[in-house]
Amino acid sequence: MLKPCALFCRLTGSGPGALATTALWGEGAADVLDSCFHPKGKTTPRTMDLSAVLFGQLIDPEAPEETGEDVVVARTDKTGFVIHGHGGAAAIARTARILSQLGAKESDADNWRIHQNVSEENRKILSMLEQAPTYRTASILLDQYNGAGRRTRERIAQLRADGKEEQALVLEKRFYETKAVARHLLVPWRVVFIGRPNVGKSSLLNAILGYQRSIVNARQGTTRDLVHAQTTIDGWLFEFVDAAGIRETTDELEREGVSRAKNAVAEADLVVRLFDEKDSMAEIESARAADSFRSDVPTIDALNKCDLDSAPLTDESVLRVSAVEGTGIETLLQTIVQTLIPDPPQPGDGIWLNG
Repeated sequence: MLKPCALFCRLTGSGPGALATTALWGEGAADVLDSCFHPKGKTTPRTMDLSAVLFGQLIDPEAPEETGEDVVVARTDKTGFVIHGHGGAAAIARTARILSQLGAKESDADNWRIHQNVSEENRKILSMLEQAPTYRTASILLDQYNGAGRRTRERIAQLRADGKEEQALVLEKRFYETKAVARHLLVPWRVVFIGRPNVGKSSLLNAILGYQRSIVNARQGTTRDLVHAQTTIDGWLFEFVDAAGIRETTDELEREGVSRAKNAVAEADLVVRLFDEKDSMAEIESARAADSFRSDVPTIDALNKCDLDSAPLTDESVLRVSAVEGTGIETLLQTIVQTLIPDPPQPGDGIWLNG
């Protein structure tokens, strides 16, 4: 007769860390642990209480003379356990090897969550949570895991049941508008810098990042390809794109760069249109009238090189920055965030994760 099968999977991230957690579950899980886990005391995995923890060593039954791995074992349910141990690659691989040698089959975290009776909605949220790039986005997803979105849906339904359709519509509209934030919990907001050659797009990107990501050269048309760089602002992940200067040109390579710049604009969440001290306010207005982006792409106008005496006076709709001195860059970044995320979720708010 075949012994009942046990399954295991790693629950912590794929990279090395201080600690790593492995889940082990199934009817044969206690048998597997009894064969390799030596607790400090008389209690064994089979006899330990629910939610109890045991400290001991994980011993390779095929090499019992070797020093074991110090681990902590916790019982999660009748047939489920978690093993907390060192997060180094060698320790993680050794744990997996020992469990496999004893007949446990490697599975994945989603099957563990099914075993734990985690709902399909929360399994999806946990999968996203594992990939969250910032503390802020992880906090928003954790709120959803704890029921924030479900409570918002229930509140809308209750308002309708009570005949309060107007209030329901207001809350539903606000809830629906969080879709943009939901899309960018894992995927960065895309901001594209455009402008004629040599207005300082590359210098501005370098100043924002704090290191030289783009090549800066006095010769026009230096940027031929799109330069991408990611950074975090106010807890949100952004991807900045330094595009080629948009102008008419006979240079084949530069013409391809201009084409890619236009394509980048078409895929942007926001466009920063950059000018410099050579542009008068009339020329800025002319550029505004000539540019035709998607109607739903917000645009911020900024005047670079404002540290130069020749920089023209502009109205308040044009931000003034200096990539060289750092002037106005913090204001530009705050404007980008406020433009894209004017009403960020507050702790406990539900957001629309359903597509």
